Amino acid sequence: MISYSGSKTNQYGKTEQKALFFSADPDTCPVRNLQDYMAILNRATGPLFVRIRKGEQITEDRLSDKQVARAVKAFLGQVYSAHSLRASFVTVAKLNGADDSEIMQQTKHRTRSMIDRYTRVQQVVKHNAAMKLGL
Repeated sequence: MISYSGSKTNQYGKTEQKALFFSADPDTCPVRNLQDYMAILNRATGPLFVRIRKGEQITEDRLSDKQVARAVKAFLGQVYSAHSLRASFVTVAKLNGADDSEIMQQTKHRTRSMIDRYTRVQQVVKHNAAMKLGL
């Protein structure tokens, strides 16, 4: 469980918590990767995404949303954005059976219509309630 305050959906800075779960694969495990990253930062509080100066000097200067967006593109490729990562989370969660309320709990979307907008399912056959009828 991680706590943070202030975001697009939480502009008043109320502390929120997000659940992270261990993955069997250490290379893709969000908990292990966050623990490793926090060890590099050498602190338990403060901004997570921070500026790193020449000589790998880690600062406490929070990165802006635009700086994070540039980092996503630099490390994952120009076709990716922070928004596409969020949409991918929603899509994969839906394809794996998560209902809208579960997704909304994690993403803090307020309406199911936003979940629909973030769901990137191109093939109606892959994501169709008719498949769950057992016929």
